[in-house]
Amino acid sequence: MDSLVQTILAKVAKLPAKRTLMYDVEGFEEDQVTALQEKLTAAADLHVEVTGTRHHPVLEIHQ
Repeated sequence: MDSLVQTILAKVAKLPAKRTLMYDVEGFEEDQVTALQEKLTAAADLHVEVTGTRHHPVLEIHQ
């Protein structure tokens, strides 16, 4: 999971200021999505929320 967090953070770092990255987490268990959300929030000053549906969740990462 740590390599996934680093990959997402690298993508966010490449974004222009005040942009949003949508990251599809379909296929992840609910507790995995929550853990990923917490790790991203702890690793950087980001606002991360889960959007989409229960069967097709998406992480919305705001810089």
